[in-house]
Amino acid sequence: MQLGDGRTTSFWFDVWHGEDPLADRFPALLSHCKKDDQTVAEIFRSGLHHVLTARLSDVALGELEQLTSIMAAWELADTPDQRSSPFADSSGKLHTSALYKMMRSTQNTKSPLATFIWRNRAPPRVQFFSWLLVQERIQSREHLKRKHVVTDAVCEVCNHAEETAAHIIFHCAFAASFWEAIYVELPTNMTPMKLPQLQPPAHVPGKHFDTFLLLCCWQLWKRRNNVIFRQQSDPVGAVLRAAKEEARTWSFRLPQRDLAVGVSWCATFESAM
Repeated sequence: MQLGDGRTTSFWFDVWHGEDPLADRFPALLSHCKKDDQTVAEIFRSGLHHVLTARLSDVALGELEQLTSIMAAWELADTPDQRSSPFADSSGKLHTSALYKMMRSTQNTKSPLATFIWRNRAPPRVQFFSWLLVQERIQSREHLKRKHVVTDAVCEVCNHAEETAAHIIFHCAFAASFWEAIYVELPTNMTPMKLPQLQPPAHVPGKHFDTFLLLCCWQLWKRRNNVIFRQQSDPVGAVLRAAKEEARTWSFRLPQRDLAVGVSWCATFESAM
C-alpha cells in the first residue's frame, strides 16, 4: 500500500485497512493513545510508541503487534494524500449529484427499498454499505473491472465465477453455506435489490428482520475482505460466532421492548454453529 505524505490525513480516523478505519479495527490500542490527531507522516517519522501510554493491556499489545505488521507493508510517498470515494470518478472528482440523491432517499418513506436501507436499526456505516450493495456499487471485482482497476473479475474466494455483489453475498459457495446454516432460503436468482422482499423463516422474528438481514450481509462482506486483505479464510463456524457477537451488540440498538428479538438472533447463530 502506498500512502501520501499525510499532511492532512489523521492516522487513526482517516486511514483504512480493509473495510474499517484503524480506529475501529484497533479500539483497545486507540484507548491507550495520548494523541489521536497524528498524521500518517508523523507516525512514520516517530513511530507509535511516543503516542501511546507507558503500559498497554494485553489486548492492546496484541493489536499493536498486528498494526506494526500491517504498517510494515506500507510505503510513504512524497506526494499529497489521495482520497477515494464511491461518489468520485477515476480522476478523484466528486460527483455531488449522487450524494444528493442518497441524502434525498433517506427522506423517501414511500420507497420500500429506501425504507429497508435507511429505516432499520443497523449502524449508519452498515446502512451506507447496504445502499452501495443494492446498487451493485460495493468494491467487488466486477465493479473494479468496470472502472478499469483490475482486468480479471473472477472471485478470489471460490475462483469459479465473476465476483459481483450478488455473488459475494448470496451465490459464492461460502455465502450459500452461511445462509443454509441459518435456514434462510434464498431464491435461485437472488440479487441485493430483492433483499426487502425476503420473508423471515419461522425461527427468526419478523420484527426488525431487515436489520437481521443486513447483519448477515455485513458479516459476509467482512469475511470476504478478510480473505482478500488479510489472507484469513474463516470457516462458517467462525463467521457465525462473529455474527452472534455482533447480534448481541446490535440488540442494544433495538427499542427496550424488542430486546428479545436480539436474543433470538443470537440463538439462531448459536444453533447453526
